[in-house]
Amino acid sequence: MITVSTKAHITARKPYVEVKGVPDGIYDIIVVLQPQQNGNGKKPRKAGFSKASFDMSADFNAPLEDFKDYM
Repeated sequence: MITVSTKAHITARKPYVEVKGVPDGIYDIIVVLQPQQNGNGKKPRKAGFSKASFDMSADFNAPLEDFKDYM
Protein backbone atom coordinates (compact mmCIF):
# COMPACT_ATOMS: atom_id res chain seq x y z
CA MET A 1 0.00 0.00 0.00
CA ILE A 2 1.27 3.44 -0.90
CA THR A 3 0.06 6.37 1.18
CA VAL A 4 0.53 9.83 -0.27
CA SER A 5 -0.64 13.10 1.22
CA THR A 6 -0.57 16.14 -1.03
CA LYS A 7 -2.33 19.45 -1.51
CA ALA A 8 -3.99 19.96 -4.85
CA HIS A 9 -6.14 22.54 -6.56
CA ILE A 10 -8.36 20.76 -9.06
CA THR A 11 -10.21 22.76 -11.71
CA ALA A 12 -12.14 21.92 -14.88
CA ARG A 13 -9.06 22.75 -16.92
CA LYS A 14 -6.85 20.53 -14.77
CA PRO A 15 -8.99 17.63 -13.49
CA TYR A 16 -6.00 15.58 -12.34
CA VAL A 17 -3.19 15.60 -9.82
CA GLU A 18 0.29 14.39 -10.67
CA VAL A 19 2.05 12.81 -7.71
CA LYS A 20 5.78 12.36 -8.08
CA GLY A 21 7.39 9.21 -6.73
CA VAL A 22 4.43 6.89 -7.36
CA PRO A 23 5.16 4.11 -9.86
CA ASP A 24 2.96 3.71 -12.93
CA GLY A 25 0.07 1.35 -12.50
CA ILE A 26 -3.60 1.03 -11.69
CA TYR A 27 -4.57 2.06 -8.16
CA ASP A 28 -7.63 2.34 -5.98
CA ILE A 29 -7.65 5.95 -4.82
CA ILE A 30 -9.27 7.44 -1.74
CA VAL A 31 -9.70 11.21 -1.87
CA VAL A 32 -10.26 13.19 1.31
CA LEU A 33 -11.47 16.74 0.78
CA GLN A 34 -10.76 19.33 3.45
CA PRO A 35 -11.60 23.05 3.42
CA GLN A 36 -8.72 25.41 2.90
CA GLN A 37 -7.30 27.04 5.97
CA ASN A 38 -7.69 30.73 5.14
CA GLY A 39 -6.23 30.14 1.69
CA ASN A 40 -8.10 33.04 0.11
CA GLY A 41 -5.88 35.76 1.60
CA LYS A 42 -8.66 37.24 3.73
CA LYS A 43 -8.58 37.50 7.49
CA PRO A 44 -10.94 35.17 9.36
CA ARG A 45 -14.23 36.71 10.40
CA LYS A 46 -14.69 37.87 13.98
CA ALA A 47 -18.09 38.21 15.62
CA GLY A 48 -19.21 41.70 16.61
CA PHE A 49 -17.28 43.66 14.00
CA SER A 50 -20.07 44.29 11.50
CA LYS A 51 -20.15 47.75 9.92
CA ALA A 52 -23.96 47.56 9.58
CA SER A 53 -26.29 48.69 12.32
CA PHE A 54 -29.99 48.26 13.01
CA ASP A 55 -32.55 49.28 15.61
CA MET A 56 -34.81 46.88 17.46
CA SER A 57 -38.29 47.91 18.47
CA ALA A 58 -39.01 48.28 22.18
CA ASP A 59 -41.49 45.37 22.08
CA PHE A 60 -39.12 42.96 20.36
CA ASN A 61 -39.55 40.23 23.01
CA ALA A 62 -43.29 40.75 23.42
CA PRO A 63 -45.56 37.78 22.52
CA LEU A 64 -46.85 37.83 18.96
CA GLU A 65 -50.61 38.01 18.30
CA ASP A 66 -50.38 35.16 15.79
CA PHE A 67 -49.17 32.71 18.43
CA LYS A 68 -51.67 33.42 21.24
CA ASP A 69 -53.45 30.12 20.55
CA TYR A 70 -50.23 28.21 21.28
CA MET A 71 -49.32 29.94 24.55
